[in-house]
Amino acid sequence: MRRVSFLCTVFMISPTLALGCSEPSSDVRIPRAPSKISQPSCVLYSNCSEYDMRSYKNDVATYIRALTEYAEDAADAADAAKNFASDAADYARCEGSDASSRIR
Repeated sequence: MRRVSFLCTVFMISPTLALGCSEPSSDVRIPRAPSKISQPSCVLYSNCSEYDMRSYKNDVATYIRALTEYAEDAADAADAAKNFASDAADYARCEGSDASSRIR
């Protein structure tokens, strides 16, 4: 019973001593932007075949999909970075509290 009382006191007085501070881990993955597409040279001279234009339109559509995916991945990375920053701040507060309680 004495141990339980002691542990309860430790938990109440300094939860950081009892549980320890957990250093955050980063799972932030920065996405790579898709490479730009270039227009066919025939566009400059206005002599593109139907095939050239269809191919270029398909390339543009693929590029737009890649940009959309990139934007979604970037938003996910930003959310992960915000979570990491919050966890890092909690860790710093915990470590500070732990260090402060050791001084007393």
